[in-house]
Amino acid sequence: MIPIYSPEDIVLQKLSWYKLIPGGSQKQWRDVLGVLKVQGERLDRAYLHQWALTLKLTDLLSGALLESGHLNIGINLLHKCSISKNSQLRSMLPG
Repeated sequence: MIPIYSPEDIVLQKLSWYKLIPGGSQKQWRDVLGVLKVQGERLDRAYLHQWALTLKLTDLLSGALLESGHLNIGINLLHKCSISKNSQLRSMLPG
């Protein structure tokens, strides 16, 4: 059986590979931008956001969304991430 990956999983995997190369892999970045441009509004943004947080890829994903022309998606993701980070920080502060 041949595995078939979702566009969201491909984006997340390629961002992970991009991050492994010092200075980033331009091939992986171009691939990410291509998937984002082709898939556009069909992407499951909640899934991307959830896994970007888990994999610590939120900054890269937001940058890719902005660069690919999905400005609103990128801004919303940045906003959600900053809210999430602030909530996490607040929960770690003493009473």
